[in-house]
Amino acid sequence: MKKQIALVLAMFLATATSSYAGAKYDYLVFLDIDGVLNNRDTDVTKLYVIEPFLTKRLKPLFKLKGKTGIVLTSTWRYTEKTRDGVTQALKKAGLKTFFSCTPNFSKTQNNSRAKEIAWWLNTNTTNIRIPGVENLTEEHSPFQDELPSSLFVLEPDERFTITGFVIIDDADISEKTDNADLTREIGKHFVHVSKVPGVTEEDVNNAIQILTAPTKVSVNPVELLMNSNNPAQVLAQLSGL
Repeated sequence: MKKQIALVLAMFLATATSSYAGAKYDYLVFLDIDGVLNNRDTDVTKLYVIEPFLTKRLKPLFKLKGKTGIVLTSTWRYTEKTRDGVTQALKKAGLKTFFSCTPNFSKTQNNSRAKEIAWWLNTNTTNIRIPGVENLTEEHSPFQDELPSSLFVLEPDERFTITGFVIIDDADISEKTDNADLTREIGKHFVHVSKVPGVTEEDVNNAIQILTAPTKVSVNPVELLMNSNNPAQVLAQLSGL
């Protein structure tokens, strides 16, 4: 493996320049809403409530060295009204809104959220490949009127290399799936929030540790460089292995 990496580095060093603009996002937060940004004490007589004090707790995730982006995994992604609600809540907390959503495989797959996240990563990043979702396509997300594929599939030239990702959810999406490798990979990047208090400072600190831990390259280094829109960043990752 090290010899292969060395050869790849030699092939691409001449094309890796410091002027390259860089990846769209360095870190990804796959974010749930209910039980995370609201809690047991939230007024349930009002629909679609996001608590400002809980939303503000996410701020440290956006102060890392690098750019953090949100991918919305919550059922709030299903309608334009609720997506707008998330956007307004994040903006009020001084945060940028989500830039993408995961697909909705709930009608076709068990433990669909884990598979939705894995599929999003495999489809939209250049350096993450999580097994167990190879046979899933956009057609497994049939709710195109409510959640069109344009919300969860990036254009090929928009795909990028990431440094780390974390999943924040009150449901235990790391529970056993029908693929042991999928279960293990999701579990390594998962912060399980209690819906009683909602997201806590400890949860956010755990998320930061996951985001900043070294992310192993999950594809062949030659394939990774050939498909990446940021060879300079990929070279840096490969040289650190």
